[in-house]
Amino acid sequence: MNVNKTQRLIRLMLTINDKRKFTLGELAAEFEVSKKTVWRDLQDLSELGVPVYSELGSHGGYSVLHSRMLPPIIFTEEEAISVFFASQSLLFYRSLPFAQEMTDVLTKLHTYLPEDVRVKIDRLKDRLLFWVPTNTTESPYLKELLLASIDQSVIEITHESESGVSVRNIQPIGIYTVNGHWYCPAYCYLRNDYRSFRADRILAVRRASAELQPITHPYRSVQHWISHHYGHQDGLELVVRLSRKGVLRCRTDYWLSEGVTENSEGGGVLRRRILPSQLSWATEVFSGLGQEAVVEQPQELIEAIKAHVRGLIGQYGMTE
Repeated sequence: MNVNKTQRLIRLMLTINDKRKFTLGELAAEFEVSKKTVWRDLQDLSELGVPVYSELGSHGGYSVLHSRMLPPIIFTEEEAISVFFASQSLLFYRSLPFAQEMTDVLTKLHTYLPEDVRVKIDRLKDRLLFWVPTNTTESPYLKELLLASIDQSVIEITHESESGVSVRNIQPIGIYTVNGHWYCPAYCYLRNDYRSFRADRILAVRRASAELQPITHPYRSVQHWISHHYGHQDGLELVVRLSRKGVLRCRTDYWLSEGVTENSEGGGVLRRRILPSQLSWATEVFSGLGQEAVVEQPQELIEAIKAHVRGLIGQYGMTE
């Protein structure tokens, strides 16, 4: 294949990806070649895997299937290695959006790399590890949640929470992961407010009714939502006295660690503000810390922990 034809095929691939639907005459005029030449070029692209198909009839022509093909990309050795470096950070996630596509990309890239570069990458896999707590539950709808976030579209989900299973319409802001779990902050049309949904508790995703109109989020990104949600000034003042072990345990949590102040003995004090909706979560956290943490404020959390302990006492038939 000569250089001129190679360049023309790359230009043709980019052009039909943009047009999506076209005729031989349109392309022949644009590239200043004959219809027969264009037809042969389309045949060559089809053999290379570009999904082009013809449509019959008076309004027919050619179309590109939904999965568009990208032109060839030239990587330096370091750039190729960096792709595998990035993939290592996702190794222990049980669920990922575009998981199969990522595997396909890495397989294709690994296949066409020189032997010495493949050896370096294989060594990299053995010498580098991003450890993430393994989540045993699946999050099968990450791709759908992410695409809805990108398109800013409304979707209907079946969601399971501690209070039961519900069907609701949401408009996702994005998805993010913490400690191996995926979360989707979204506007909930049922609550007329924003909620964060655990992705592994979403049992089904469907297209929402066309009657529901998307809103304009006040958050420009999922990072903006996280900063606002975890850095809010509203809510209840949280004050917790911590032992040395309590400090170390709180340091393992991103949100808690930002509020910890240590003293000279190794213990410390945690000061943050929490929303009433976070009381259930805080009850589990500080009950789990046992004697390593003493909640001083808010009173609502203290009462919730007392009720939690009484429930455990009753469950195991113990006397106070």
